[in-house]
Amino acid sequence: RLLQLADSQHIYDIREHTYLIVRQKDIAEDTILEMFNQPMQGHNKHETYPLHPKVVLIEDSVKQSSSIQNLLGFIDVALAKNITYHNPVVTIDETFINDISTENYYKAHLNQAIQNNHIETYFQPKLCTKTHTIVGAEALSRWIDKKTIISPAKYIYLAEATGMIIDIDKISFKASCQLLHELKAQDTLPDDFKISTNMSPITLKNIAANELASIIEEYDVNPGQLSIEITERLTIDYTEIKSILSEIKELGIMIEMDDFSAGYASLSILPLLGVDTVKVDHSILPRQPFKEEDIAIYKGIIALLDKLGVTIVAEGVETTEEYLLIHDLPIDLIQGYYISQPGPFDAFVKMMANLEDDNVNDVIETTKELDEEA
Repeated sequence: RLLQLADSQHIYDIREHTYLIVRQKDIAEDTILEMFNQPMQGHNKHETYPLHPKVVLIEDSVKQSSSIQNLLGFIDVALAKNITYHNPVVTIDETFINDISTENYYKAHLNQAIQNNHIETYFQPKLCTKTHTIVGAEALSRWIDKKTIISPAKYIYLAEATGMIIDIDKISFKASCQLLHELKAQDTLPDDFKISTNMSPITLKNIAANELASIIEEYDVNPGQLSIEITERLTIDYTEIKSILSEIKELGIMIEMDDFSAGYASLSILPLLGVDTVKVDHSILPRQPFKEEDIAIYKGIIALLDKLGVTIVAEGVETTEEYLLIHDLPIDLIQGYYISQPGPFDAFVKMMANLEDDNVNDVIETTKELDEEA
């Protein structure tokens, strides 16, 4: 298939499954992706292998001003971005180069931020569609640098590349346990309340279940009120991480699949991993102006998940119109700016203690009224 894009004199095998094509004329990204959109035939007629090409395009200005060593370094960074953000195509241009300079700053200071407790955990509420009450939250890491919140998109892939993601994920898990402990102490913790914490594939491959058990024991919380969020791309190595997930479930912790339908997992994987909750990726939530095909796809995915009996979370709900579109579907929980933005620890504790006076309660009342009207 590569030979359909260029002749053998201009194709270089730079490492396993990674090739460099050097041509005078540009190759359109669509041309490259279409070349690999069909599965690869296996060794017999019954075998096929899906292909997930990651394409890096280099602009002429960068090629002319950079050494081959620098170009290969840029390619490595671009491929890391491909994998982390599910983006099949990344273009290396002047903006990309400038971003790398900024990222180098983050890379140099991230470990210091971890050591100095500048990685904070924010919490975003989850609303139960049946009771219209806040019954959970997602723990989200935030790097506070000079009183400015740095977007996770700018440093998470760097944290994964350097292994610092393990410390970041542990900070979030510990903060989740701390929040449960605080809400329990203030008698504002509902029995059905659950907090989900993201864990990178790298963290899960390098963490022991007894580490999590020690944190749970330290804060004296119910493990049944905790869940670990895994991403779809983790399912590529599901045989490797299945054992650690089983150990986590033995502690009483739930397993939650994040970003479902973003491109990797299939429904058959969910029971194999013992997934209890599935968050349908915000990228497929229909947005205005609503299109019938988008609505049909979303409803179809929800219907299939409903048949599996898992708890279904609709994430990324931002507007009243989006809420009305999905409110009658078999969705258990809603998360998104329509309910509330993520907030720091103290703000979340205060919200749970004063729901009657909090803006979240206004949203709850609004959803009740909208349901009655619908």
